[in-house]
Amino acid sequence: MSFKLTVYGVPQPAGSKRAFIPKNGTRPVVTDANPGARDWKNTIAKEALAAMNGSGLMEGPLFAHFIFVLSRPKSHYGTGRNARQLKPLFVHAMPIGRPDTTKLIRAAEDALLKIVYFDDSQIVSQLGNKVYGDPPRVEIVIQHYVP
Repeated sequence: MSFKLTVYGVPQPAGSKRAFIPKNGTRPVVTDANPGARDWKNTIAKEALAAMNGSGLMEGPLFAHFIFVLSRPKSHYGTGRNARQLKPLFVHAMPIGRPDTTKLIRAAEDALLKIVYFDDSQIVSQLGNKVYGDPPRVEIVIQHYVP
């Protein structure tokens, strides 16, 4: 079995975790430092649930490939009549700025938990890429790992 999914939207990283004890509480509360991560994870989960279409969870060791497609910054383009032309300096540019690939992967992995696989510890090999393109999205492939 192989699972393939494309989810459109601006990929959001799973931020660092933050724990605190509320003033009137005795138990710590753990939150994600990125408030946009929750909606992004929910979108991935909803799309994954529909794509699984009632199939059982994947078992055993898995390989995961995540391709995060990010929109180019406006600074990569010319101005005026060249507004739709990439500046020569940026033709082969890769998105080396934030968010980092590992945090993008973490958000996607968390969203697929208990929908595609039992636990993300099943992922024994993974590949993550960030590329420029439109529309922004994540392309996900999960398959059984074959050494």
